[in-house]
Amino acid sequence: MGRRISDDKDDKSEKQAPNESESDSNLDEEEFVVEKILKMRTTKKGKVQYLLKWKGFPDTENTWEPAENLECPDLIAAFMAEQKEKQQTSSSSSNGKRSHSTSSANESNKSTCPTKRPRIELEQTGYHRGLVPELLMGATDIYDGELMFLVKWKGVAKPELVPSRIVNKQSAQLVIKFYEDRLTWNSTSSSNKNV
Repeated sequence: MGRRISDDKDDKSEKQAPNESESDSNLDEEEFVVEKILKMRTTKKGKVQYLLKWKGFPDTENTWEPAENLECPDLIAAFMAEQKEKQQTSSSSSNGKRSHSTSSANESNKSTCPTKRPRIELEQTGYHRGLVPELLMGATDIYDGELMFLVKWKGVAKPELVPSRIVNKQSAQLVIKFYEDRLTWNSTSSSNKNV
């Protein structure tokens, strides 16, 4: 069915069971509001699904939904950032579980040479694999402070974080569209008087 799922802050639409007398066309216009993304999984067929907490509904109503049905790139980006943070935290806490002699040797190395993630290059992205970007779902700077776009590739279920320096060169029009879609104009009373 054609459900529209978003993270709109409006309370105008809620997840409700349709009346039996409603036609299927009314279901297509129904919008569900996502409060939070709780988990992510990949099916055996390679499709990405997210466990969603619905706004105004108990946890018993949480459902797994395919990524392609979601219209909440900000929530997806926030979820991905949260997962990266958890991964970094767990890897740093596992370093603390080493024996005292090993950890003291590692601490002296850390003070002189901080470890950083390797820089992502074009050859490591979907562009090099011949994939065509369909949509920029969001942006984040969690990858060592570098701006990254969450890119949805055509024919691929799982989105990929790609550095903005690569996306800017390879898909300039998508970047422009991404920012245009999020652009807001503020008008002031003084500018209205000048017209």
